[in-house]
Amino acid sequence: MREGTKWLSKTPIDRLSLDKVTRSYNAALEMAEKTVRGCDLETVEGRFAAKQVIATACVLKTLIARPVLFLAPIYRETGGPENNPHRVIDRVGQDLFLQLQSERILSGGSLYIEENHRWVRFEGRKSEGSAVTVNIDTLDGTSGINVGKRDQASAIMITDVERNRFLAGSIVSLVDDALLTIEPGRIGFYQLREGYRKVDPQNVQRSRKDLSAIATLGRHMTKVIPGPPDLDTFGGYGLHRVFTGSLGTMFDAKGQIWYEAVMWGLMGEQLGLSVSDFQNRPYDWYQILRDSQQQDYRASFPLVISNNEFAHYQFLDQLEQWTNNPTNISDERLN
Repeated sequence: MREGTKWLSKTPIDRLSLDKVTRSYNAALEMAEKTVRGCDLETVEGRFAAKQVIATACVLKTLIARPVLFLAPIYRETGGPENNPHRVIDRVGQDLFLQLQSERILSGGSLYIEENHRWVRFEGRKSEGSAVTVNIDTLDGTSGINVGKRDQASAIMITDVERNRFLAGSIVSLVDDALLTIEPGRIGFYQLREGYRKVDPQNVQRSRKDLSAIATLGRHMTKVIPGPPDLDTFGGYGLHRVFTGSLGTMFDAKGQIWYEAVMWGLMGEQLGLSVSDFQNRPYDWYQILRDSQQQDYRASFPLVISNNEFAHYQFLDQLEQWTNNPTNISDERLN
């Protein structure tokens, strides 16, 4: 149990509000600070991103362990898509970001607030560089919690959109406590132990034993593949699985809303994965980020992310066969 947030597990469920949870933020940030000291990170942005997601995970792990979290005030819906609504709990990551940034660690810039569908400015340290843009997915996989689905993750991405530069990103899987850190040209993979106080670096060897395994969201399923996917997910946890090779491909035929597509797509590219649309065309993620500054921007993007080029072409080729010959589809996929 995470010592600094342990008391959350004993709080009566009907009193588990955002105001109550904010009292755990300082302890979570202190634990994150200690953990990041053991990570091999070179940049200010890289260390900031890791602290952000580790602190968020410290809080969320305690909350999602509650068997009836869906009854708590912090799980209340606040709007958004019917099949994937925003919830009060999504505020945790944004609050932690602003508390961490109160020390003006990053250059000033903009943070995207999903619930309000808008960018908000934040102050930062003086810098001769461009303003930064920050995208946060506090709790990817929120909607599955009430049915016991375990594919939750937390992520942050920091970019310099004016210069088309990726600065840093971090994704922590709340399923197996694995942390991915991404800096330009540098990738770290860590297994976070109980309490997030000890970090053991993992030398990830990408397995190619079964790159036929695929993942997609059940609610976004179309008749593009035979039978159910091997994993019903699309997001941070799925990206972890594709990176380590336990999944060959993760895709969304219906399309990811832009603020999620740009995170998984751009970070996937930085991880060395193959990323494209269904015609194998790349996306200009920085242009999408610039376009998102427009009022009421709501674009969605079909997306395919694979462990390597071979798995990517294999999936797209098989997909074309399924599309052209739907009556000849068998249950055997990607042989």
